[in-house]
Amino acid sequence: DQTISALKGLVEKRDVFKANRSAIHVSNGMIQFLVDGDIQFKDFSPDYYSKNRSPIKYDCAATCPRFLMELLEPALPPEDILLLQKWVGLALFGQNLHQRLLILDGNANTGKSTLVLILKALIGEENVCQLRTERLAERFELNRFRGKTLLIGCDVPGDFLMKRGASVLKSLVGGDPLSAKAKGLNSTFPLKGDFNVVITCNSRLRVQLDGDVGAWKRRFLIIRYEAPPPAKRIQNFDRLLVELEGSGILNWGLWGFPLAWKDLQKTGDLVLFENQH
Repeated sequence: DQTISALKGLVEKRDVFKANRSAIHVSNGMIQFLVDGDIQFKDFSPDYYSKNRSPIKYDCAATCPRFLMELLEPALPPEDILLLQKWVGLALFGQNLHQRLLILDGNANTGKSTLVLILKALIGEENVCQLRTERLAERFELNRFRGKTLLIGCDVPGDFLMKRGASVLKSLVGGDPLSAKAKGLNSTFPLKGDFNVVITCNSRLRVQLDGDVGAWKRRFLIIRYEAPPPAKRIQNFDRLLVELEGSGILNWGLWGFPLAWKDLQKTGDLVLFENQH
């Protein structure tokens, strides 16, 4: 009966989602990540076990000119756009292979939050969770992250990384084994700290170091928005870009994965220019 079938699934396939990710689930198929870092589109198959579906359709010919020319290029230099593309590729992959959290800081109204909202749409809202550093030390907070791949903090205050639970962030991105507890249950659930994390702030974030300067420095990836805001704002620009260029933006991010993979294979980290942090 259905109960026996469900129990068989729990017993026989209980570890299937713990294996290293090899593909992501998009609306019309699977994007396979190959061992050399390249990507390949595949049809749906029972061989893939996916809990984190992207609602975006894959179209290999799709492009995203407005995303690049109206959102990114006016705000960032080419080297920061390249770094961002690599990071988005890893975020789409769903595991934080470089063990860093991304901080987008700088001038207001320059597209930081718009970019994060677009990422949220690409990865799928059900795969994203709001990051609340003031609650990270509480018993049940980590349970909110079960089944998620991206944690976001949009327009946070400058003391966001000085809150009581902010130090947990190092474990959330650093590959540490964690345990989550749900309300009303005696058991705990294992979590691996390989979440992708992006934080936006209009000022420089302050950090409570507690003598752990090296650990924090290894975890930060900072892109600064120093260009002036555009003369004219476009309302709901994130929705417009996803509607018009969603598949193209997905391609742009996917093309960043082989570049990031090459960096990781060569140095174990993303390669930065001298002026990058």
